[in-house]
Amino acid sequence: MPKRTDENQREIVDTFRKCGGVVFCTHDVGKGFPDLVLSFKGRLWLIEVKNGSKPPSAQKLTVSEKKFFDQFGEHVKIINSVSAALDFMKKELLRNVSQ
Repeated sequence: MPKRTDENQREIVDTFRKCGGVVFCTHDVGKGFPDLVLSFKGRLWLIEVKNGSKPPSAQKLTVSEKKFFDQFGEHVKIINSVSAALDFMKKELLRNVSQ
C-alpha cells in the first residue's frame, strides 16, 4: 500500500523544480527515509515534508524518521511550506555565489 503524502508536498516539489532543482519523490520508501531527494547546484539533500498548516505536535518526526535524521544529520532538511522551500533555495543560491 503506497504511503500517503502531506497535502503540501506537490506544491513544495513544484517550487523546488521552478527554482531549478531536480526532485525525486521517495515518500513511499518507508523506514524513516525522507519524502524527497533534491539535487540543486551540484548538491543533494534529503527533504522531509511536513504540513505547516497543522499544529507543531502533528508535524513531529516519527520514531523511524528521527532515527534516520540522527544518522544522516545535516543532509536531511524539514520543509513545511512553499515559503520554507523558497527560503531554503535562496539560501543555497547565496551559498553557492559566495563560494
